[in-house]
Amino acid sequence: MTGDREAARYNKLAADRGDAVAQSYVGLCYAEGRGVPRDDREAARYYKLAADQGNADAQVNLGRSYEKGQGVPHDDREAARYYRLAADQGIAQAQYNLGVYCADARGVFQDDREAARLFKLATDQGMKEAQYNLGFFHVHGRGGVPRDDRESVRLWKLAADQGYAKAQYWLGQFYKQGRGGLPRDAGEDARLFQLAAGQGHAEAQAALKEKPGIFTRLFGGGAEAADDGRHRQEEQERQRKAAEDERQKRWREEQDREREGS
Repeated sequence: MTGDREAARYNKLAADRGDAVAQSYVGLCYAEGRGVPRDDREAARYYKLAADQGNADAQVNLGRSYEKGQGVPHDDREAARYYRLAADQGIAQAQYNLGVYCADARGVFQDDREAARLFKLATDQGMKEAQYNLGFFHVHGRGGVPRDDRESVRLWKLAADQGYAKAQYWLGQFYKQGRGGLPRDAGEDARLFQLAAGQGHAEAQAALKEKPGIFTRLFGGGAEAADDGRHRQEEQERQRKAAEDERQKRWREEQDREREGS
């Protein structure tokens, strides 16, 4: 579009004069092919010019470039370093990204307390992914936060209200199990599973298969959508008895899948 080309051209003039905001903007233009040909190397170069002047948005974007190996070599330590710089300036995305790095020991030593602190900072800015993660920390009492299902429910409600499928699914599970001060409510758990399943959440779709007629009506699941109460009780009991290390492994896998898709 002509407007994008003009914006890229004028900002490039300012960027080449050392304007950090313009450098960050031009980096984004190259990353997205907005008004200029897409070029990950040029995007990273402009991000670095701005990041080294303290521009927080560029620091986040350069951290992501190092994380994904786009325009620069893959380097989790450099990604963590730039995320830290931006996180210290209060950028929620950087706080969340660095929190995941601390939880998973990527580019930094594992530090669950620091991860919890960073997720809390991002949560307080309304970031749904951080709300979801901090909720899981409260489920497990991880990172020095108290084990508190009610707090998990509160946080997941915040994320679910923003349309976050993973939070909708786990909130549905807690309604199904009557956990976290929630009543057992088959209607509410089905509603939440439907919301998550409609976004392609596989586990929510599987949960709906346990509810006769609902999955078939929504997704054409066929006869297998119906299941008896005995199976539902067995599955519920299995979830209650799941080992802590298995739950944490699952949490880490979810983070990796989400970050790969971002």
